[in-house]
Amino acid sequence: NFVTDQFFYVLKVNKPVLASIIFLVLIAAVFSNFSEVFQNCQISQTAFFLVYLSVITVGIRNFQAAAVEVQHGLENLILFMRVLCPVYFVCMAVAVGSISAIAFYNLALFLIFLVELVILKWIVPLIQIALLMEILNNLTEEEFLSKAAELLRLVIGWSLKSLLALVTGIGFIERIISPAADQVKRSVWTKGVGMIPGIGDVVSGTSEVVLGSAVLLKNGVGIAGALLVTGVVMIPVINMGILTLLYKGTAALIQPVSDKRIVEAISFTGEGYHMLLKTVLATAVLFLVTLAVAASAAS
Repeated sequence: NFVTDQFFYVLKVNKPVLASIIFLVLIAAVFSNFSEVFQNCQISQTAFFLVYLSVITVGIRNFQAAAVEVQHGLENLILFMRVLCPVYFVCMAVAVGSISAIAFYNLALFLIFLVELVILKWIVPLIQIALLMEILNNLTEEEFLSKAAELLRLVIGWSLKSLLALVTGIGFIERIISPAADQVKRSVWTKGVGMIPGIGDVVSGTSEVVLGSAVLLKNGVGIAGALLVTGVVMIPVINMGILTLLYKGTAALIQPVSDKRIVEAISFTGEGYHMLLKTVLATAVLFLVTLAVAASAAS
């Protein structure tokens, strides 16, 4: 029951909401067609505004709740990385060397700072603003905020891609430079110990066994961390994916009978959930790429 509630809670909550939206849209379509019989078109416009305001009120309320859920999911992911990083990079310091461990630990801290600053405080609010702009744009038949909403979507997409490129680039540069410096230090230490008469060979062989075991431990912690990162973001990803399909499907269902502006508002609400989904996925990929590049430093 717990697993079902976690993964299908949004489906249970939003099914009656979307059924109510479909019912309102059908009623509005009936009254709109009925009012066309009369010369006065104010009846049709009044019915449209009443239905539109009802639909967007429900849509915005549910979207804000979903945005809060995404923020909580990202905060849990950040909290988990703050706990994982000290453990993982201590293992890395033993297995690979202190230079690589310090470099990748600084990269992880920098990534956590970027996620808090850019994604939580910048991108998620921008998604909500873009949704509000698109909804206000559909209040009238003439578009007056569509380009602003399009600009915000462009900024959000470029920001996520830039973050991924920045973190990946820094990680690969550190992957090339830091392990080489650690390898030089290790070679000097191993050869120096091996030159000690009598015990040099024993100590050198024992050191190799210890370092090999440390590498296995580091890789095990890295794999466990990657799996747990995936588990932390799985619920928000599934929920945002379900909501995207529900709202996009509702827009496709009501398009033949409903006003174009109502269809666009519901469709863009689904697009808002899709942007939240991409934000969560991009954040998870940032942390997974950092762990993967750090794990490959011992190879």
